[in-house]
Amino acid sequence: MGAVFLGLIGCAEPSPPLPQHFDTVFVRGQICLPQSVNTDSQTHFPVRFIYQLPECVTMARGSADVRLVRIADNLVLVGTASLESDREQSGCDEALFEDPPRTGSHFVTEDFQLPVPEYDDGSVMFGAVPVFVPYFSVSEGQDVVDRLNHGDEPAEVLSGVVNDPEYDRSVTVTFEGKGEPPLEATDFEDSDCHEMIVPVE
Repeated sequence: MGAVFLGLIGCAEPSPPLPQHFDTVFVRGQICLPQSVNTDSQTHFPVRFIYQLPECVTMARGSADVRLVRIADNLVLVGTASLESDREQSGCDEALFEDPPRTGSHFVTEDFQLPVPEYDDGSVMFGAVPVFVPYFSVSEGQDVVDRLNHGDEPAEVLSGVVNDPEYDRSVTVTFEGKGEPPLEATDFEDSDCHEMIVPVE
């Protein structure tokens, strides 16, 4: 797992510049998820990623993707995308990417429909389930994307993010055989959206 170390005594190492082209996982912005999913009437449910990116970084059109991985009784939600940085802009580095100022950011919204997750026996998940949204540094995120694209088992790649004591980037979704009618992405309310920040040790 990556971690950001702030407030250290002495001279901090300068933040490395961003690669010109890189693949990464979702780091900063908002995640929108339904509070409950009606498993009697829904086979899929909506997920929204709102990427907060510094002005010097752009997302390649059509590159955003998402994976929902079950690890035991938990879920891990990973958004991935291909990005490009403007290396001619001063200060376009990893620190800016991980925590861009709101006034110097632009926002990219990506909506997805994900299948209701199942257990190994084919039955749908049931009850209140933690959904973890992992944080990885730029280089770690590239490694995660490379491993997933290579065909490595997603549960093995992502097992370390479940119940990580260093930070809390999780949302609880209740899967039940009742509830509200199926939710569309356009139905998200403010209470369904959660700010995801970079953990600080």
